[in-house]
Amino acid sequence: MSPVIPLTEEQLEGIAALKRVLVDGEDDENALAGRWCAEFDITEDDEFPDVDEVEPGSYYLYYEEGSLTPGVSMVMQDILRGLDENDVPHLIWEGAYTCSKMRPGEFGGWACVITREDIQWFSTNAWIREVTKRWEVTDR
Repeated sequence: MSPVIPLTEEQLEGIAALKRVLVDGEDDENALAGRWCAEFDITEDDEFPDVDEVEPGSYYLYYEEGSLTPGVSMVMQDILRGLDENDVPHLIWEGAYTCSKMRPGEFGGWACVITREDIQWFSTNAWIREVTKRWEVTDR
């Protein structure tokens, strides 16, 4: 699941400016993008999501390929803090690990839950290890 959220014109232009900087290597004077890069240590390794307007003022953020990074998740948290808490209490991102060969640990998925106060990451691999460890303890 990728979020559908309302974005202000300033936020939308900040996202577009970040994409120009990260993808095209352009210099951009957008103040919001500059603050995000400085505060959240955004680098060329970060990939920003694509944005499609689903209805006026409401946007779907997603990745065709690639995925959310810690720096971009902090940008999303900054955006979330500017939204009405009753309308958008949190953001949830999900993604898949894929591989062209059948190798253990190369498949599964991840999720990131972003609130105004915290960012939590989860992976199916870690969850499986946690559950099987609990079973080992209760089997003794």
